[in-house]
Amino acid sequence: MAKRITAPTGAFYVDNLEYINPADRGAVINCIPGGGETDVAKDVAIYLHLVSFENAALGGDARVYITPSSTGVQTLAYDQGAGGFQAGFSGIATVRQSPGAVVDDELVLVFQRSTSFASLETVLLEVYGSVQGFGSFSSTYGFTIEDYTAPSIFEVLWLTPKKVRVKFSEDMEMGTDSDSALFYRNYNGGVELIAPNKIKLQGAELSSLWSSLRVGVAGSTYPQNNGYHEIASVDTTNSELTVSSAILDDDGIDLNEAGIIADRRTLIAVVSPYVLSPRLSDEGATDPPQSASRIQCAYCPIVVATSQPAAEELPSGASLLQYVYLDLHDDISRSRLYRLAGYGAQDVWDNAMSGEYLDFQAPSFQLPSNRVGLWSVGIIPGSDQEEDLGDEGQLRRMAVVLQDVLDLLWHKAYQVQFVEDPFRCPAHLLDYLLYDLGNPFRFPLETELIKRKLAAALHGFYQKVGTKQGIKNMIFTLLGMQITIQAYVTEGGWLLGDATYGLLGDTTYLGPSGTFAKNCYEILTPRVITAAELRIIRDVATWADPPNMHLVRIIENVAGGTEYDTTDLDLSAGNVSP
Repeated sequence: MAKRITAPTGAFYVDNLEYINPADRGAVINCIPGGGETDVAKDVAIYLHLVSFENAALGGDARVYITPSSTGVQTLAYDQGAGGFQAGFSGIATVRQSPGAVVDDELVLVFQRSTSFASLETVLLEVYGSVQGFGSFSSTYGFTIEDYTAPSIFEVLWLTPKKVRVKFSEDMEMGTDSDSALFYRNYNGGVELIAPNKIKLQGAELSSLWSSLRVGVAGSTYPQNNGYHEIASVDTTNSELTVSSAILDDDGIDLNEAGIIADRRTLIAVVSPYVLSPRLSDEGATDPPQSASRIQCAYCPIVVATSQPAAEELPSGASLLQYVYLDLHDDISRSRLYRLAGYGAQDVWDNAMSGEYLDFQAPSFQLPSNRVGLWSVGIIPGSDQEEDLGDEGQLRRMAVVLQDVLDLLWHKAYQVQFVEDPFRCPAHLLDYLLYDLGNPFRFPLETELIKRKLAAALHGFYQKVGTKQGIKNMIFTLLGMQITIQAYVTEGGWLLGDATYGLLGDTTYLGPSGTFAKNCYEILTPRVITAAELRIIRDVATWADPPNMHLVRIIENVAGGTEYDTTDLDLSAGNVSP
């Protein structure tokens, strides 16, 4: 990130002049970093210039104190009368004469602290000095150190067993580059595992910058091949990734000596900054064998897609740059211990993640507490459990795998009751729900959120078809925009077929007929709209307006548009019966 650097030149130069008391006869000028400056390097060299305003020398008693906000401790950095720079600081002190002066009326200090300042801390400098025969002067100012702390995963919120919302500790880059928190490349075909440690992505354009990321693999019959692999290097010419873990042959199904995949096997590979892994740690090691804490994850799905939430999906006032959705290719195990780590994704200050992680326990996803547990409720005798844990743990592994299958089947069955609920319907069934509701619109539904909003609004929309309020409600639901619908205003144009309207010679234009104008309306939007929003407004309005009404135009960016009242026959202009 670019930083502002100010340096004095040989000519007369004054910059960052600090507070001067009119009674003082000296001052501190040319402070680098300047007072109030932000994003200052953690190992900054501090520049101070003390000058006398009189034809007199400085007093030789200059002192500089530094107080970092991380400790709040005031430390003497320089004492001209007591040996100069103090312990923990080093630099150069130069006493000199200004042009035309006959005494040493300037002191230039350039110094550094031996230890780096803390990330984002405020550093307070207090400078004291004097001018011989004229008294003392002082200056106090501060600056803020750059953020150089790597971001971390602060919170996870599981929406479904396949989708989680991740919150970071600070704002992240949200572009398309490999250092973005949204970066991913999903390959559902042309994936070859090339022994012993290479993955080939047929026809893919790879980047050498991916060496800081991870590649997730799914679909291999060898469990060791599935999961995440650290990318050691990238061969952009041959579209190959060299990984740090071993890739095993799968009887010619995943690979063979020629590196050719059999047609009956389709592998998935995803390059992303994220690793979801089981926590096979010492947690629960001292608990009884029947304890649920002794049951660890059986399977760990890979991240296959990322997206950014909409503002309305986040807490009020939350920063959009701190949140990311992660979609998995399969369900996570319920109520098990997991770790989510990040690699390569950068915050807005260009600090990259290098394995920062968050440990958590997966939610139960409405799994009843009294569900049968193969390992924890005594189905397997305790003596067998103890013997198994003392040996290879194969029985426990089998119980965990079967438990995951049972839990998955229960959850799938449990979700059937929500297939017609717009808010709880499984995401992959939303298109079918909209079809079943008779969705009349053909504009693209690009996000899960807009699909759910449309599904929830269709019933009420059908009840208000042919009304102005129905159009306004649907557009507000989809776009969050309060539009104005009003009668089409011809703005003084001649009415077609009406010879008495206007006078010849007037500057005007030929408008439509009175009958046409009476059955027309226009829409005013409070802001400029995109092409996609324009299509939504047109589709909603033209489908829902009365049969004899016509949308003539959409006027954009009309703040607080005026809605005109029409005049009906035998009614006054105010729509009040005479």
